[in-house]
Amino acid sequence: MVNVIDLKKATSEFFSKFCKKEAFGEFPEWSSRWEFKGSLPNNERKGCYAILCGDEVIYVGLGISNSNKGSGIGSRVSKYWMSTNEVINGERKYISTSNDITSIITLPFENGTYYLAAALEVYLIYNLKLKNNKSYSN
Repeated sequence: MVNVIDLKKATSEFFSKFCKKEAFGEFPEWSSRWEFKGSLPNNERKGCYAILCGDEVIYVGLGISNSNKGSGIGSRVSKYWMSTNEVINGERKYISTSNDITSIITLPFENGTYYLAAALEVYLIYNLKLKNNKSYSN
């Protein structure tokens, strides 16, 4: 089982191996868990996201496109939840579209470096062998 600690460790390895810190200032960091209430962290930004089932990371994806429906992580992962009419403490509540999805975390990139999110996605899939991602072969 791959957990968030494993994901963060592999992400740090990617940045240290392939990225110059000068290009970033600080490397991007994974958000806290979004559990389907309020706004998705980094909703409008481009970057990577991870789907969690409890403590297990089951899928890593990429949100960097421009489209009529919006761009970035939020438009890419919007298929994983549905809006409800319920508001709790001023935050809208959503429901997951799958029993396997309990939360989502995001990793934003700046506009000048977002293309590296695609390389990070491939690196994570290849090295972590996640349950719901297709593996890349040598």
